[in-house]
Amino acid sequence: MITSSNGSAERESALPDANYRSHIHRKSTRKRPLNEREQEANRKRSRVRARVCLAGQSIGA
Repeated sequence: MITSSNGSAERESALPDANYRSHIHRKSTRKRPLNEREQEANRKRSRVRARVCLAGQSIGA
């Protein structure tokens, strides 16, 4: 039986083979905060996500 975490790990590892990049944000814990590289990657993903979400909204409705 494949648990959801194992299934996601398999899908996540298959992304580069299919020429895709992950858009999943990294999460920190109390014991392990995000390093600068992970924070920057999360910022980039958030910027793209905000543009896509705002572009789909109708203005003046």
